[in-house]
Amino acid sequence: MRNDKFSWSEWYDEHIKKKSKSLQEELDNCKEMLEVYWTIVRSDSKPWFMEELLEDLKEENITESQIEEALDDLICWTNFIFPLREAIEGYIKWKDRANFEKVETAFSAVSAFATFDISKINHEKLDEIAEPFILRNMGLETLWTYLIYSIRMLEGTTSLVLLGNPTGGILLRSAIEIFLKGVIFEHIKIPYFRQDINRMLRSGKRADTVTLFVKEVENYAGIRKIPVRKVIEDSRLRSLVLDRISSSRLSKGLKISDILYWLNRWKVFDPIPNSTNIIKELYRNLSDEAHGNLPKAIRSIALREFFLDKFLLLSVTNVIDIVIVTILNTIKNTVPESYNALNQIDKENLFSALKEANLKYSMEKLLDFM
Repeated sequence: MRNDKFSWSEWYDEHIKKKSKSLQEELDNCKEMLEVYWTIVRSDSKPWFMEELLEDLKEENITESQIEEALDDLICWTNFIFPLREAIEGYIKWKDRANFEKVETAFSAVSAFATFDISKINHEKLDEIAEPFILRNMGLETLWTYLIYSIRMLEGTTSLVLLGNPTGGILLRSAIEIFLKGVIFEHIKIPYFRQDINRMLRSGKRADTVTLFVKEVENYAGIRKIPVRKVIEDSRLRSLVLDRISSSRLSKGLKISDILYWLNRWKVFDPIPNSTNIIKELYRNLSDEAHGNLPKAIRSIALREFFLDKFLLLSVTNVIDIVIVTILNTIKNTVPESYNALNQIDKENLFSALKEANLKYSMEKLLDFM
């Protein structure tokens, strides 16, 4: 009888050890190429990019000598704090396979919905920001802040992977969770979606953390005699309700699986096939790392290290594709005259970026608004 028992040892020899040997040879070649770079940086001559840096940083009162000193420190003396050298080596090693331009374009596309600089946010007064912001101008008072943080975490994921830091997956998990919470909050501000939740709850067909949250929000709004929308849009009131749910031991918070159920019901991921299972599986695998499941974490980190191109192009860019599709469907579901509302974005340029980044589902969804 044939023995088809899976062998981790054989799998390691075939997919990791052999791959590692070829990658090491490439890395050795990369180090030789870098010697020229180190010579230029450590010499008295000005690097070619200094003029552009100086121009960009003039308004911040940063001098040329400060930039030169910072570059010298970052490259030569702060390897633990900011391993720039490893990033350069990693980029050279992977640039022909990882297609960083496609990843960069994907970030450019999703950033079309989030043009606000997070560094300028007063984190104590998120609801008092009056800066023009595309999604906020459309009336999406909740999603826009969640989107900004999610994008920055996606950027951090990519940066950490390129720097050789194995914790990028934990940031990717947080990015998914934060974004989905913003989307569910944006939907349940609308009476139609709350009615759907309450109808399913009364019929006994569905009772979960989302139905519990809606019930608590409506109770709190009734006691305070304020609109339900106000409770959800106000970050302090929203957090207060979530804290009450957690302290009551009824739930530790909104579960991702529950959020996905309702968003899928409302066709927020259309036209992505099997989207709920895709997100669930990715989130579950990343949760193993976040919760300290060491054997699974080591396997995931090893695969990410030796197949960085697949991780960036499949995991990160696929998440960006899902994010953009979800934003467009949320606009369609919650914004009156959504077609006209999206005119605040240069749709032609956005479509070109989506095409270049091969975000096919986002392209398909954007065509509904063109």
